[in-house]
Amino acid sequence: MSDRRDFLKGLGALALTPQFLRAQEAKAEAIAQPSLNPAHIICEPCIGVKDTACVDVCPVNCIYGKGEKWDQLFIHPKECIDCGVCVDACPVEAILPMEEVPDKWKAYIAKSYKHFGLTPP
Repeated sequence: MSDRRDFLKGLGALALTPQFLRAQEAKAEAIAQPSLNPAHIICEPCIGVKDTACVDVCPVNCIYGKGEKWDQLFIHPKECIDCGVCVDACPVEAILPMEEVPDKWKAYIAKSYKHFGLTPP
């Protein structure tokens, strides 16, 4: 019984972090109402930085590249639930909803899709 109590106590500390709570809320919302066109794109500010805070908060683990020798991280467009939790976590503001990607970074939409062997929209 004390093992379970210790486990729950440790989980309680984790559950109190704002990132964890937002991720859990986003996950519950996504299960209740999945997006028909999830589309967050990682753009140029990630190049050479690859801060992985976004990877750590993603409730569905759809951000790839942590530990890889890639020049940036990538969000899998078919796995993303469009919750936006990663947007707030990104310290360089590299993650944008696809419809908000500025013209100068539109190539990152195709780059992301092609990275996963998908056809860009």
